Amino acid sequence: MTALSDKGDKQAARVLRLLKSFDKSLTGILVWINILNMAFTTIISVVVAKYHGASATFIAMIISTILISVMGEIIPKMIVTNNPDSFIRHTSLFLSTMLKIIHPLTILFSSVSLYFARPFLKNKRSDSELEEDDIEDITKEVARSGEIEKDTEQLVLDAIDFDEKTVFKCMQNWKDVETVNEDDTPEAIFNAIKSSPFSRLPVLDKNGDVTGVLNVTLFLRRYYISGENANVQNAITRPFFVKSDEKLDDLMPLMNENKIHLAVVHDFSEIDGKRCYLGIITLEDILEELVGEIYDERDVIKV
Repeated sequence: MTALSDKGDKQAARVLRLLKSFDKSLTGILVWINILNMAFTTIISVVVAKYHGASATFIAMIISTILISVMGEIIPKMIVTNNPDSFIRHTSLFLSTMLKIIHPLTILFSSVSLYFARPFLKNKRSDSELEEDDIEDITKEVARSGEIEKDTEQLVLDAIDFDEKTVFKCMQNWKDVETVNEDDTPEAIFNAIKSSPFSRLPVLDKNGDVTGVLNVTLFLRRYYISGENANVQNAITRPFFVKSDEKLDDLMPLMNENKIHLAVVHDFSEIDGKRCYLGIITLEDILEELVGEIYDERDVIKV
């Protein structure tokens, strides 16, 4: 609507004015609906009573209910739902006129309603604030209209939900994690990583505990220079541990600030209190929750 209004569309500009004072517009529409419903019910009752007597009041109520439900509720809502933008634009002049006619009553009813509702509106958000659900609805509506691509819609929706996602949502399961042992020789480590697509691998001690993270690039640089005499420890950094319920939007800036590319997801056993490993999570895993799959030259893309 805003785009159409900027192009000089008078109908769109009129709709925006109605939306700007949404509460008053809604109150006016509800007042008109009640007036018309009461008037229609009264007319039906008078007509039926004239021809069938006062005992036919029940018949009048049935007829009124059916006609109001079908003609005043179901059919109009079906029409509006099918093409809401077009409908509101073409009826905006009529609606504005009807609201002006009933404006005094609208002010009265709004004031009375606000007086009784005030105790329940203390925590009401301001009109300038948008909830996440509102943004999601707007994004989906814009996507349905074809104004943005499907990929863009998904990107926005993922960003909205990002603050609710936890490490558990995108971590790599521990049983699928490739590791090396701290007692391995440089040659053994080289043989283990030469077919691995990963740039960092957890390092385990003889008890299976994580004691560090091997930077594959640094290791290969030293290995190609020194061979079996390469100092493996210079390519190993201290492990960084996180819990599975940690929020991604809290973890990402922490990892970025400390230049941590891989974190080990752990927990402690309720039985013996020992650390157990659930998986790993990388900065790339977190970014993919925001922007979708990130492919590199080693990934196989399915078409």
